[in-house]
Amino acid sequence: MGIVGVGRHGSRYARHAARDIDGIELVAICRRNEDAGKEIARECECEYTSNAVELCSRDDIDTIVLVTVPALLEELVVTAASRSKRLLVEKPVAPDTEVGLRMLSAIDQAGVYCMAGHTLRF
Repeated sequence: MGIVGVGRHGSRYARHAARDIDGIELVAICRRNEDAGKEIARECECEYTSNAVELCSRDDIDTIVLVTVPALLEELVVTAASRSKRLLVEKPVAPDTEVGLRMLSAIDQAGVYCMAGHTLRF
């Protein structure tokens, strides 16, 4: 698993993936703030990168969790889907309907699994 966006909410995903769920290997995380990202990576015993597109393209990651701002999601979803990654996209899943439909088209064309996350509802 790789996680893009390990701020307050994304770091919870990272900690759960690294510690609490059998069968998940947290390989890498991405955060713009390098110092904070490296600290979470050390805590979760995974790699750190500041390049989200690179993380979404890695061959050693098959699942991507996107917990980032909607303006960044289209490129990341299209990149990950084109590389056959399973996706969990935290809400909001797109900045507007037009972008959302393009993302959905990329997901459908790639035939990958994608789930919208809104864990606080559960």
